[in-house]
Amino acid sequence: MDSNDVVTAIRSKFAETGSPAKVPYIRGTGAFSAELTGTGIKVDNLGTQPFLPWAVFQEAIYVLIRNGGRAERGNG
Repeated sequence: MDSNDVVTAIRSKFAETGSPAKVPYIRGTGAFSAELTGTGIKVDNLGTQPFLPWAVFQEAIYVLIRNGGRAERGNG
């Protein structure tokens, strides 16, 4: 997967589920809301900076490629 593929995959998932979508947390209970926009995704769990431009997702793929498919665990 390259950095453009991730944007296509995310858009495709929103096409299946609709926008906004409820996204369950990986750990614990609950979910957050994510809304597709033309230039990224708006989420309701990031406080004063709820917008994630496509570049954020593309950079995540670059990190994974540079590190052999692994990334350090963080609180992102």
